[in-house]
Amino acid sequence: MTEAILVFSPWSSPFPGFGERPRRVQWHWIQQACAVVCSFTGVIIITAHKMINGYKHYSSYHSVLGIMLCSIIFLQTTGGIVVFYPDVLPFKVRLVVLKRLHAANGLLTYGGGLVTLTLGLFSSWFVANADPYLWKFCIACPAVLGLTVLLQLFYRYLWKC
Repeated sequence: MTEAILVFSPWSSPFPGFGERPRRVQWHWIQQACAVVCSFTGVIIITAHKMINGYKHYSSYHSVLGIMLCSIIFLQTTGGIVVFYPDVLPFKVRLVVLKRLHAANGLLTYGGGLVTLTLGLFSSWFVANADPYLWKFCIACPAVLGLTVLLQLFYRYLWKC
């Protein structure tokens, strides 16, 4: 999901000469589609595992926020389709407004994903099995990724408001 967002950044993407904007948009939605499939597959697998083994469902902050985030991801994906095909709306909205809304909501969705990931690092299994230095490193990674994406989107879209 991070690379799908950073594909638009000329200085943060591992593909700096990737091409013109239409190609970057196509690469963005392909990567985001993979991220959506992976997140929904993860929820399905974990839910099936808990049902088979008789564990409680959705009893932690990580799991509740993850379920809410899957709903938000669905809405954000729908918003991306509307940005790609703005004529499907029954009313007229300027494309620049749709792009800024998609970027702002994408930032919130991405931030929610990072918070959910961080909450998963507080699980009793991970805390018991991870070295304290590894645990601190794993906590720092989402913060660095979030700051990188936040700065890119802020300077790209929201700074102009």
